Amino acid sequence: MNRHELAMRNRALAEKRLSRRGPRGPLATLTSTPRRARARRQPERILVLCPGGPDYALFATPALDALRAAYPLAKIAACVGLDAEPILRHNDEIDALHVVPALEASLEGPSPARLGDRVEDLDAERYQVALVMAPAHWIGALLAARARIPRRLGLDDGGNAGDFLTDAIPRDPEAHAVTQNLRLVEALVGAPPTLDTSLRFLMTDALVALAYRSALNELAGDPRPLVAIDPGDGTRPADWRPEGWALVADQLVLHHEANVVLFGDEAGAAQREAVANGMRFEPTVLEGSLDTLFTAALFARCALVMGGHSGVLHLAVALDRPTVFLYGPHDPAEVGPWGDPARHRALRSPLLCAPCRLPDWPDDPLDSHPCVRDIDAYAVLDAALDLMNPASPRADLSQARRRSKDA
Repeated sequence: MNRHELAMRNRALAEKRLSRRGPRGPLATLTSTPRRARARRQPERILVLCPGGPDYALFATPALDALRAAYPLAKIAACVGLDAEPILRHNDEIDALHVVPALEASLEGPSPARLGDRVEDLDAERYQVALVMAPAHWIGALLAARARIPRRLGLDDGGNAGDFLTDAIPRDPEAHAVTQNLRLVEALVGAPPTLDTSLRFLMTDALVALAYRSALNELAGDPRPLVAIDPGDGTRPADWRPEGWALVADQLVLHHEANVVLFGDEAGAAQREAVANGMRFEPTVLEGSLDTLFTAALFARCALVMGGHSGVLHLAVALDRPTVFLYGPHDPAEVGPWGDPARHRALRSPLLCAPCRLPDWPDDPLDSHPCVRDIDAYAVLDAALDLMNPASPRADLSQARRRSKDA
């Protein structure tokens, strides 16, 4: 089939899958979770739930600032999955941080069975208000209901999340997640926040020290600008072509004498190797999964960070590092880089079924979802060159390691 026919097929499949999202079967009985009387006085104990990965924790930080400004004496706590915990570990606006594995980003989807004894822990804290800061994540709303928090605000897109909320705010599909979160604060406070809405991530002295330890030691003292690329693992529609990354990386070496650093999780080792093997110049390849804070230390020293959409790449935005994001299944209108458009580029797949909001298709061949792979390599290169310092002289390549096969 041609690209148009493929896109129409994928769009129909996506609509079918999205219509089946949410709890089914025995979970239907949970909609009758007992509620205490709803409290309308100024709350003294507020819980913010951030289901999803590091990106959703970062997207919640402007709302946390707004909550603290509105309720300076309240106890404000956050609830996140294990993978997002480092994002809020040192956040000044919260008084407590709860880690619930069930809230993590997961390919298998949310599982109520993983809530465990965290329900009782949260119930014991007697929070008066819960704000679920992620669209279409019913697991966060369910957790707040099971913990018997009397007032529960969250976004409702017509799915199952609204079954567990007392205040379901209609989701605006054209609004960014940061804006949606601030709308929840407005619904609670009664007035729109007026503070700076930049993403927040605290760089502690210990975090800065990470830049000079372990695998980053070899980067210390290198005068070349660092360009970090996460090429994914090659198994998802959101991953770009290795040969595309190799072309862009080589051109950044030629134009700016960049030191290209390939990083990612353990599953992406083969993809990083494919990119490195396709390059004319030797990149720096970081093996194994990087801790979130370790990744932040790397980003803090970069002139440019690139990759398909992933939660950890938004750390670079929070650190005000220029970024290039490639989008296919994900919608940049909702989860694009939240920063100065002059410093960030979000390139979209030309396929008509994008964005489908389904990052994985386990029961369908990857070739049926070309998505990000259809993005033009020279469009990515133009974005990268535009974000690098235009005043940088053309490199003489004195420090770049050209592969022997090209010598």
